[in-house]
Amino acid sequence: MNSTKIAVLACLLLCAVPARADDLPDVPRPKAEAKLADASSLKAYVGPRVAPLSALREKTVDRKFVAAYSVLALAKITDAVTTVRMLDRGCKELNPLLGSAHPSPQRIAAFNGAYFAGQVAFGFAAKKLLRNRPVLRHMWLINPVAETAGHAIASAHNEALVCP
Repeated sequence: MNSTKIAVLACLLLCAVPARADDLPDVPRPKAEAKLADASSLKAYVGPRVAPLSALREKTVDRKFVAAYSVLALAKITDAVTTVRMLDRGCKELNPLLGSAHPSPQRIAAFNGAYFAGQVAFGFAAKKLLRNRPVLRHMWLINPVAETAGHAIASAHNEALVCP
């Protein structure tokens, strides 16, 4: 098997015709009668508008964006799980957006999922709009960091509650 591969490779190498530099065609040259466009038509053409090169290189959804919103998702899930545990122990939910003092786990999950989708959309839009402003370019991080801290505090509070 190996000898046939070697024989085929040797045959291909021996049969190949080496290209020499003097066999190559001449470099194409412009025709002498070709005239340049007049300067007035060149001034009228503005060309397509393009973004600055630094904006083209930077992605909106990069590692920092994915990491920030992944940690926020974990904090939201932890808060939702501890809220369901708290409700199972007989406590009441104080968030009026969930509808009642004893919302179902499905309602909690749906609310948190919809709210999280809105947060990601807001963060994406903020990062995309502010990326060319040096002072404001990291402002999109405020929301996921603050929300992660809030959900961590709420999870710890939910686990520490003792209800009748």
